[in-house]
Parts: sequence; structure tokens; C-alpha cells
Amino acid sequence: DIAPLTAVLGNCDYDDFGPDVHEEADVTLGGVRFHVVHRLSDLGALDPGHYDVVVSGHTHRAVVEHANGVLLVNPGSVTQPRGGGRPTVAIVEVADGVVKSAQIVPVG
Repeated sequence: DIAPLTAVLGNCDYDDFGPDVHEEADVTLGGVRFHVVHRLSDLGALDPGHYDVVVSGHTHRAVVEHANGVLLVNPGSVTQPRGGGRPTVAIVEVADGVVKSAQIVPVG
């Protein structure tokens, strides 16, 4: 009810989350093409021709970096951060088909 949501299955998700939740998803926001996948290693080659941003989360370790012309974002975890880190989320600001900023934000 608050905002659109795109979710993908994680490696420990065995329940049925409905017909709209898959292992990967594509969404375009503000003209920026996002690809969402749980494990970055499941993606294969980074292809800037297909997406601008890849969001993954398997490691639960927050990171924002560029590789092969693609912005890689792992928001970390609000509930189960790894490596002694704090709970985090990622904020990616987009407008007119461009990523304006991407940052990791601690919560709690």
C-alpha cells in the first residue's frame, strides 16, 4: 500500500510466496533498468546492455560498486547483517534515466 515492491526468492525461501515471486526480476524505475537477483553469482556475465543496476543480497554485506558499466548494490540486511556490521538498507536515487546517487544507510 505504501510503495511498489519487487521481491525475489532467496536461497532459504522454500514457501510459496505466490506466482509473482521468482528467482530474478526486472523493473524500470525513473527510466533506470534494475535487475534483482538473490546471489550475484547466479547472474553470470554483467551486461550493461540489459540493465543499469543489479541488486543482490545473498551475502548480507552492504556494498555499492561499479563493474563493467553496471552499478552493483547489496543493501546488506536489516534483520541479519553479517560480519559484525550494523543493520542497513540501500537508497538509490534515480531521475530521467540516470542514477543520481546510491548509498548504504545504517538503520536502528
